[in-house]
Amino acid sequence: MTIIVTGGAGFIGSNFIFHMLNKYPDYRIVCLDCLTYAGNLSTLEPVMDNPNFRFVKESITDRDAVYRLFEEEKPDIVHFQFPSSQYRGRSLSVFLWLPLMLKHTPCKIVFTAHEYNDKKIPFITAPFMLCADKIITVEDGFAKKIARNLKPFIDKNKAAYVPIGSNIPPSRADEKTIKQIRERVLGGKTEQKILGYFGFIGEGKCFDVLLEACGRLKEQNALSCKIMIVGKIDKEKCGEEYYAKLAAVIEKYSLGQDIYETGYLPEAEVADYLKAADFFALPFKNGAACRNGSILAAAQEGRRIISSHGALTGEFFESGQFVLTENSVAAWQEAIRVELSAKSAAVYEAAVPSWDEIAKEHAHIYRAILKNPLIDGERMGAESARKRAKKQKTEGGDERSD
Repeated sequence: MTIIVTGGAGFIGSNFIFHMLNKYPDYRIVCLDCLTYAGNLSTLEPVMDNPNFRFVKESITDRDAVYRLFEEEKPDIVHFQFPSSQYRGRSLSVFLWLPLMLKHTPCKIVFTAHEYNDKKIPFITAPFMLCADKIITVEDGFAKKIARNLKPFIDKNKAAYVPIGSNIPPSRADEKTIKQIRERVLGGKTEQKILGYFGFIGEGKCFDVLLEACGRLKEQNALSCKIMIVGKIDKEKCGEEYYAKLAAVIEKYSLGQDIYETGYLPEAEVADYLKAADFFALPFKNGAACRNGSILAAAQEGRRIISSHGALTGEFFESGQFVLTENSVAAWQEAIRVELSAKSAAVYEAAVPSWDEIAKEHAHIYRAILKNPLIDGERMGAESARKRAKKQKTEGGDERSD
């Protein structure tokens, strides 16, 4: 089977490609990516020497390049993966020809919707959804919304939910290593807790609200923790205006000595620092979603996560691992205060889907639309993730002592 995957040089796409090739070595995967802001060729380094992999640096907007690639590879599946927001402002005509052209070829079309606006169907992605043989959504609620909004143009079973996994592998560090990290972060103040934060800092992450909440706790002599940023407050990524806003809050409450920045680290070290945290504070302007990379990376380390309530906080967030709050300073202040007052940190079994399971689910979808036999009747992916989460909710509990 030959599969062309668009936008495969990002965190999600590269993990998907790596695990598909590892699980199904007889598949040939061609990655078509123009390496914009989200793409980085280094993410594909582990598979560049694989004889069944090919990288092509072109855009799907380049008609001649796409025609040439299809002539050379004659794919069985074309899997489009891109967030709709990436293509805002582009002309509909640029993308209309591609899905319509593919409908008149023997290959099958799979479209993954990483974003979906329930109020307004994106005109750029609509042709792909209508022409696709299968639509994959990375949020459980997206599949139902797409089926409802595009009715009667698509079959209600055309959209399926397949979750994504973390782009950070789980930590393999032993207790000694974690203890050393904690001592480094806390600077000898071992009686304090570590409040973990992971992810690029920008206005959409409401990091200013988190800092303001911590500042107010400090004023009340109740900030008994170190704020560990796995990464850093990056002026270039924040933008000058938001960076200045954060700096003002830090100065206002003298939070500089309460913040520890790790800087940008290799993936394995990121996981070790995440494991060293007692709990996480991960605000989002639009609410937490199970496709958020920082949520997934933190969740698999088994620590409590405080995050923002939003429209996409579904089944994944129903376990005791998550505390969902509104994005007000007072709400965040109280949620952090409760976690700091707990005598011990709760530990949870992660319900984050593995990329191996995700690869199996995609193989099932590919073979189903090609009408080929399934591999060992594999049907893992989303279904197994949901079952684990429900089992955890039924059998588990908050192990903290208040």
